[in-house]
Amino acid sequence: MNNEREIVEACIRGESYAQHQLFKKFNQRMLAVCLVYAKDLDEAKDIMMDGFVKVLLGIKDFKFNSGIETWMNRIMTNTAIDYLRKKSKFDKEYNIAEIEDVMDDENDSLEENFISADEILLYIQKLPEGYRLIFCMYALEEIPHKEIAARLNISESTSKSQYSRAKKILREWITERKTIISN
Repeated sequence: MNNEREIVEACIRGESYAQHQLFKKFNQRMLAVCLVYAKDLDEAKDIMMDGFVKVLLGIKDFKFNSGIETWMNRIMTNTAIDYLRKKSKFDKEYNIAEIEDVMDDENDSLEENFISADEILLYIQKLPEGYRLIFCMYALEEIPHKEIAARLNISESTSKSQYSRAKKILREWITERKTIISN
């Protein structure tokens, strides 16, 4: 079984060998998706495993309208969001002055010098969970604030506030090149 379609069709039939191949082929890419949302590698692995269970249970509904990786990526993202939503409490209040302050800086560059993707990922992972979740949904997944608010059962202004705060924190950390200390 080399072809993705053959693997998916075999998974739909419930063939365990194909399920193993699907996992083997995509686990690293799906772990990378989960790692963006997770606070650490162990949490990302937990999210990914939950996501793969959902993939295997729902694969019979896959319609081949998109690539299997795209479909799995969306499941992993939704699994991570659900995981963090259940785990986190969100601050439902926001400070307008703080949002306006961040908006004034909107055109500023996060960093004038080179910064590696790995370093950025470490900074994102160190954000408080609520900030990290909304930052990833809006900045990386390009989900509008209105949809984020509906999915997380928060107000749209809370989503915007959390995103602004996350950007402000990231900007400060990157600009100051704060050392990231593992918890």
